[in-house]
Amino acid sequence: LRTNPAISICSVEWASKQGRRRPPRRKPRMMAPLSFVLLLASAGLAAACSSTNLIVQGVASEHPDCFKDCPSVCGAADVVFPLFLAQGEEAAAVEVCKDLDSWICAVEASNCSGMITEAKGLGVTMIPDNRSHGEAICAPKPPCHDKSSSVKELAASYESCFESCGKDLCNAAEAAFQALSTKGQVEATREVCSKIKTWNCPLVSQSTNCSGMMAKAASYNLTLPETSAAAEKTCTDALAATVSDSAPTKQSAGLILLTLTLAVMK
Repeated sequence: LRTNPAISICSVEWASKQGRRRPPRRKPRMMAPLSFVLLLASAGLAAACSSTNLIVQGVASEHPDCFKDCPSVCGAADVVFPLFLAQGEEAAAVEVCKDLDSWICAVEASNCSGMITEAKGLGVTMIPDNRSHGEAICAPKPPCHDKSSSVKELAASYESCFESCGKDLCNAAEAAFQALSTKGQVEATREVCSKIKTWNCPLVSQSTNCSGMMAKAASYNLTLPETSAAAEKTCTDALAATVSDSAPTKQSAGLILLTLTLAVMK
Protein backbone atom coordinates (compact mmCIF):
# COMPACT_ATOMS: atom_id res chain seq x y z
CA LEU A 1 0.00 0.00 0.00
CA ARG A 2 1.17 3.49 -0.87
CA THR A 3 0.93 6.19 1.80
CA ASN A 4 -0.73 9.48 0.89
CA PRO A 5 1.93 12.22 1.18
CA ALA A 6 -0.63 14.73 2.47
CA ILE A 7 -1.68 12.43 5.30
CA SER A 8 1.97 11.85 6.29
CA ILE A 9 2.67 15.59 6.46
CA CYS A 10 -0.39 16.19 8.66
CA SER A 11 0.59 13.37 10.98
CA VAL A 12 4.05 14.84 11.45
CA GLU A 13 2.64 18.32 12.19
CA TRP A 14 0.09 16.89 14.69
CA ALA A 15 2.80 14.94 16.53
CA SER A 16 4.98 18.05 16.62
CA LYS A 17 2.19 20.12 18.20
CA GLN A 18 1.50 17.45 20.80
CA GLY A 19 5.17 17.39 21.76
CA ARG A 20 5.25 21.14 22.28
CA ARG A 21 2.31 20.88 24.72
CA ARG A 22 4.18 18.67 27.17
CA PRO A 23 5.52 20.65 30.18
CA PRO A 24 9.30 20.57 30.37
CA ARG A 25 10.85 18.48 33.12
CA ARG A 26 12.17 20.59 35.99
CA LYS A 27 14.97 19.78 38.33
CA PRO A 28 14.08 19.75 42.09
CA ARG A 29 14.48 23.24 43.56
CA MET A 30 16.69 23.71 46.60
CA MET A 31 15.06 24.90 49.84
CA ALA A 32 15.09 28.65 50.24
CA PRO A 33 18.08 29.70 52.38
CA LEU A 34 15.90 31.47 55.02
CA SER A 35 13.60 28.47 55.47
CA PHE A 36 16.60 26.22 55.79
CA VAL A 37 18.11 28.43 58.50
CA LEU A 38 14.81 28.54 60.42
CA LEU A 39 14.53 24.78 60.25
CA LEU A 40 18.01 24.39 61.67
CA ALA A 41 17.26 26.92 64.41
CA SER A 42 14.10 25.11 65.48
CA ALA A 43 15.94 21.81 65.46
CA GLY A 44 18.62 23.33 67.65
CA LEU A 45 15.99 24.65 70.09
CA ALA A 46 14.31 21.25 70.27
CA ALA A 47 17.69 19.73 71.07
CA ALA A 48 18.31 22.35 73.80
CA CYS A 49 14.92 21.89 75.52
CA SER A 50 12.23 19.36 74.60
CA SER A 51 9.65 20.72 77.04
CA THR A 52 6.04 20.80 75.87
CA ASN A 53 5.15 23.53 78.35
CA LEU A 54 4.48 26.83 76.57
CA ILE A 55 6.09 28.89 79.33
CA VAL A 56 9.33 26.93 79.20
CA GLN A 57 9.26 26.93 75.40
CA GLY A 58 9.03 30.72 75.44
CA VAL A 59 11.92 31.06 77.88
CA ALA A 60 14.04 28.60 75.90
CA SER A 61 13.36 30.42 72.64
CA GLU A 62 14.58 33.68 74.18
CA HIS A 63 17.62 32.13 75.87
CA PRO A 64 18.64 29.12 73.75
CA ASP A 65 22.33 29.39 74.65
CA CYS A 66 21.49 29.08 78.33
CA PHE A 67 19.63 25.84 77.74
CA LYS A 68 22.51 24.55 75.62
CA ASP A 69 25.10 25.37 78.27
CA CYS A 70 22.94 23.90 81.06
CA PRO A 71 20.79 21.16 79.46
CA SER A 72 19.34 20.02 82.79
CA VAL A 73 17.70 23.44 83.25
CA CYS A 74 15.11 22.31 80.70
CA GLY A 75 13.70 19.65 83.01
CA ALA A 76 14.15 21.83 86.10
CA ALA A 77 12.29 24.77 84.55
CA ASP A 78 9.61 22.39 83.26
CA VAL A 79 8.75 21.65 86.89
CA VAL A 80 9.44 24.95 88.68
CA PHE A 81 7.93 27.59 86.36
CA PRO A 82 4.43 26.06 86.00
CA LEU A 83 4.39 25.10 89.69
CA PHE A 84 5.26 28.67 90.69
CA LEU A 85 2.29 30.00 88.72
CA ALA A 86 -0.08 27.33 90.03
CA GLN A 87 0.90 27.04 93.70
CA GLY A 88 3.26 29.89 94.51
CA GLU A 89 6.81 30.40 95.68
CA GLU A 90 6.86 27.99 98.62
CA ALA A 91 5.93 24.97 96.51
CA ALA A 92 8.33 25.97 93.72
CA ALA A 93 11.19 26.50 96.20
CA VAL A 94 10.93 22.86 97.29
CA GLU A 95 11.46 21.74 93.68
CA VAL A 96 14.38 24.15 93.20
CA CYS A 97 16.10 22.52 96.16
CA LYS A 98 15.42 19.04 94.80
CA ASP A 99 17.37 19.91 91.63
CA LEU A 100 19.73 22.52 93.04
CA ASP A 101 22.69 21.63 90.77
CA SER A 102 20.69 22.49 87.64
CA TRP A 103 19.88 25.97 88.96
CA ILE A 104 23.46 26.51 90.18
CA CYS A 105 24.60 25.82 86.61
CA ALA A 106 22.18 28.48 85.38
CA VAL A 107 23.18 31.16 87.88
CA GLU A 108 26.87 30.55 87.18
CA ALA A 109 26.62 30.42 83.36
CA SER A 110 27.04 33.80 81.64
CA ASN A 111 24.54 32.85 78.92
CA CYS A 112 21.86 32.36 81.58
CA SER A 113 22.18 35.71 83.32
CA GLY A 114 19.41 37.25 81.23
CA MET A 115 17.00 34.42 81.98
CA ILE A 116 17.72 34.51 85.72
CA THR A 117 17.26 38.29 85.84
CA GLU A 118 13.94 38.08 84.00
CA ALA A 119 12.71 35.22 86.19
CA LYS A 120 13.50 37.07 89.40
CA GLY A 121 11.91 40.20 87.99
CA LEU A 122 8.69 38.22 87.56
CA GLY A 123 8.77 37.11 91.18
CA VAL A 124 10.58 33.76 90.87
CA THR A 125 12.88 34.77 93.71
CA MET A 126 13.48 31.27 95.06
CA ILE A 127 16.27 30.79 92.50
CA PRO A 128 19.52 31.13 94.53
CA ASP A 129 22.16 33.76 93.78
CA ASN A 130 25.06 31.29 93.95
CA ARG A 131 25.97 27.86 95.31
CA SER A 132 26.54 28.92 98.92
CA HIS A 133 23.24 30.80 98.94
CA GLY A 134 21.46 27.79 97.45
CA GLU A 135 22.93 25.37 99.97
CA ALA A 136 21.92 27.70 102.80
CA ILE A 137 18.29 28.13 101.77
CA CYS A 138 17.94 24.45 100.89
CA ALA A 139 19.40 23.17 104.14
CA PRO A 140 16.85 21.14 106.13
CA LYS A 141 14.83 23.41 108.41
CA PRO A 142 13.90 22.43 111.97
CA PRO A 143 10.22 21.84 112.74
CA CYS A 144 8.17 24.96 113.55
CA HIS A 145 10.99 27.19 112.24
CA ASP A 146 8.44 29.80 111.13
CA LYS A 147 6.57 29.99 114.46
CA SER A 148 7.02 32.11 117.60
CA SER A 149 10.12 31.78 119.76
CA SER A 150 8.33 29.73 122.43
CA VAL A 151 7.09 27.17 119.90
CA LYS A 152 10.47 27.02 118.15
CA GLU A 153 12.25 26.40 121.44
CA LEU A 154 9.77 23.71 122.46
CA ALA A 155 10.09 22.06 119.05
CA ALA A 156 13.88 22.23 119.22
CA SER A 157 13.81 20.35 122.53
CA TYR A 158 11.47 17.68 121.10
CA GLU A 159 12.37 17.73 117.42
CA SER A 160 11.56 14.07 116.80
CA CYS A 161 8.14 14.51 118.41
CA PHE A 162 7.22 17.46 116.22
CA GLU A 163 8.59 15.75 113.12
CA SER A 164 6.56 12.61 113.74
CA CYS A 165 3.35 14.50 114.61
CA GLY A 166 3.67 16.85 111.63
CA LYS A 167 3.07 20.50 110.91
CA ASP A 168 -0.38 20.43 112.51
CA LEU A 169 1.25 20.18 115.94
CA CYS A 170 3.27 23.31 115.21
CA ASN A 171 0.09 25.15 114.28
CA ALA A 172 -1.76 23.85 117.34
CA ALA A 173 1.07 24.87 119.68
CA GLU A 174 1.25 28.30 118.07
CA ALA A 175 -2.50 28.81 118.56
CA ALA A 176 -2.27 27.69 122.20
CA PHE A 177 0.62 30.02 123.00
CA GLN A 178 -1.14 32.87 121.20
CA ALA A 179 -4.29 32.31 123.27
CA LEU A 180 -2.19 32.13 126.43
CA SER A 181 -0.44 35.44 125.74
CA THR A 182 -3.59 37.33 124.79
CA LYS A 183 -6.39 35.80 126.90
CA GLY A 184 -4.80 33.62 129.58
CA GLN A 185 -4.63 29.96 130.54
CA VAL A 186 -8.38 29.30 130.47
CA GLU A 187 -8.62 30.33 126.83
CA ALA A 188 -5.42 28.44 126.03
CA THR A 189 -6.97 25.29 127.49
CA ARG A 190 -10.07 25.77 125.38
CA GLU A 191 -7.83 26.21 122.36
CA VAL A 192 -6.04 22.94 123.15
CA CYS A 193 -9.37 21.14 123.57
CA SER A 194 -10.60 22.47 120.22
CA LYS A 195 -7.59 20.77 118.58
CA ILE A 196 -7.39 17.75 120.84
CA LYS A 197 -7.19 15.40 117.86
CA THR A 198 -3.82 16.98 117.01
CA TRP A 199 -2.66 16.99 120.64
CA ASN A 200 -3.50 13.29 120.90
CA CYS A 201 -0.36 12.59 118.85
CA PRO A 202 2.11 13.68 121.58
CA LEU A 203 -0.21 12.30 124.27
CA VAL A 204 -0.19 8.84 122.71
CA SER A 205 3.55 9.10 121.98
CA GLN A 206 4.55 9.92 125.56
CA SER A 207 6.67 6.76 125.82
CA THR A 208 8.71 7.53 122.70
CA ASN A 209 9.58 10.77 120.92
CA CYS A 210 7.25 13.03 122.91
CA SER A 211 7.97 11.89 126.44
CA GLY A 212 8.09 14.93 128.70
CA MET A 213 7.11 17.42 125.99
CA MET A 214 3.73 18.29 127.53
CA ALA A 215 5.39 18.88 130.90
CA LYS A 216 8.09 20.99 129.27
CA ALA A 217 5.43 23.39 127.98
CA ALA A 218 4.78 24.37 131.61
CA SER A 219 8.19 26.06 131.69
CA TYR A 220 6.72 28.46 129.14
CA ASN A 221 3.67 28.98 131.43
CA LEU A 222 1.46 26.83 129.18
CA THR A 223 -0.25 24.07 131.15
CA LEU A 224 -1.03 21.05 128.99
CA PRO A 225 -2.52 17.68 129.96
CA GLU A 226 0.17 15.00 130.12
CA THR A 227 -2.02 11.94 129.47
CA SER A 228 -5.13 11.12 127.47
CA ALA A 229 -7.09 10.69 130.72
CA ALA A 230 -5.93 14.07 131.94
CA ALA A 231 -6.86 15.63 128.60
CA GLU A 232 -10.36 14.20 128.82
CA LYS A 233 -10.83 15.56 132.34
CA THR A 234 -9.36 18.94 131.38
CA CYS A 235 -11.68 19.29 128.42
CA THR A 236 -14.67 18.10 130.45
CA ASP A 237 -13.95 20.80 133.02
CA ALA A 238 -13.57 23.32 130.21
CA LEU A 239 -16.95 22.21 128.89
CA ALA A 240 -18.55 22.80 132.29
CA ALA A 241 -16.93 26.22 132.57
CA THR A 242 -18.12 27.16 129.11
CA VAL A 243 -21.69 26.19 129.93
CA SER A 244 -21.75 28.07 133.24
CA ASP A 245 -19.87 31.20 132.16
CA SER A 246 -21.21 31.80 128.68
CA ALA A 247 -24.32 33.73 127.73
CA PRO A 248 -27.29 31.58 126.63
CA THR A 249 -26.65 32.36 123.00
CA LYS A 250 -23.06 31.18 123.30
CA GLN A 251 -23.70 28.13 125.48
CA SER A 252 -24.95 25.99 122.64
CA ALA A 253 -21.96 26.71 120.43
CA GLY A 254 -19.47 26.02 123.22
CA LEU A 255 -21.33 22.90 124.30
CA ILE A 256 -21.43 21.50 120.78
CA LEU A 257 -17.73 22.26 120.19
CA LEU A 258 -16.45 20.63 123.36
CA THR A 259 -18.87 17.68 123.13
CA LEU A 260 -17.58 16.94 119.66
CA THR A 261 -14.02 17.36 120.96
CA LEU A 262 -14.55 14.77 123.67
CA ALA A 263 -16.17 12.41 121.17
CA VAL A 264 -13.09 12.61 118.96
CA MET A 265 -10.81 11.79 121.89
CA LYS A 266 -12.60 8.52 122.61
